Amino acid sequence: MSSTAPHGVLPHGDELFAVTRLAADSQSLTPGDIVVLFDIDTAPIGGTEIWYLCSGLVDGAAPMWKGNTYAPHPIVAEGFEWAGRGQLPRPKLTVGNALGLLQAAVVQYNDLLGAKVTRWKTLKKYLDGQPNADPDTHYIPDIYHVDRKVSQTKGMIEFDLSAALDQQGVMLPRRQIIRDACTETYRKWDATTGQFVPGTCPYAGTAKFTAKDAPTDAAHLDVCSHKLSGCKARYGADSELPFSGFPAVSRTR
Repeated sequence: MSSTAPHGVLPHGDELFAVTRLAADSQSLTPGDIVVLFDIDTAPIGGTEIWYLCSGLVDGAAPMWKGNTYAPHPIVAEGFEWAGRGQLPRPKLTVGNALGLLQAAVVQYNDLLGAKVTRWKTLKKYLDGQPNADPDTHYIPDIYHVDRKVSQTKGMIEFDLSAALDQQGVMLPRRQIIRDACTETYRKWDATTGQFVPGTCPYAGTAKFTAKDAPTDAAHLDVCSHKLSGCKARYGADSELPFSGFPAVSRTR
């Protein structure tokens, strides 16, 4: 097993500790099974959906890690290997389509172009619920974005992925200009701990609102609409808002 960071990025801090720990595991007589998990995140393209997927059950159950349940689903990924020189890899991701898992999102978000795909690799003993559970011990993740949809049938959807530095049509500014949608990740209620898991959105107030910006007292219903109205509801209409969309972009000709 390799502990080399992809694309020449050297690990540091907690990442270095995790790599060292995994290197020690690899040299033991019983390192344990490697588990591969996938996150498909629509936040970079203005969506709110994140799919947590894996290719099969672990000990007869859907694996849990970092507080997320990874649903077993037909998924095949290949082409992530990189020798450290030459062109960056352009992996392929094939996701089963018989149940229509990504069907609606493919239509809504222009074939998911730009969606973020993260491939995690860790050992079974570090999954949630294991005696040695540790969400921070994992191999350096492979992070790519959907570059194009190669094909789609009733049974599967195939995507080409590319690294952030190797995407076609990359322009300045690097952020995607979306008028009506905030791309920050909003906090999520964890019923197990009774606390919010923070996202990239800085909001940490006590007021809660539903996905339609209606006030609510239920923590599990506190979901941001990712619209400017969601920011105004939480911070106040006359306050400085951390909205990451571009509401004035339509005025530019």
